[in-house]
Amino acid sequence: MRTTLNISDQSIKEWPELWQAAYRALEQTMVPGHLSAWIQALEFVETEKSTTGLKVVLAADNDFSANWV
Repeated sequence: MRTTLNISDQSIKEWPELWQAAYRALEQTMVPGHLSAWIQALEFVETEKSTTGLKVVLAADNDFSANWV
């Protein structure tokens, strides 16, 4: 399922709150072990505006993790 989230410039400045909300939503749908192993390890890098909305760039510890997530 794909979900589009429209985010304003002000919201970008509040990324920690946005990430916390997204994480809480993921907690409801993911197995706790997977959440801690795969999602908690991600690092926020930057946001970029695109023609379809906002692109959020995250970094993973290694290529395997990046491809899995």
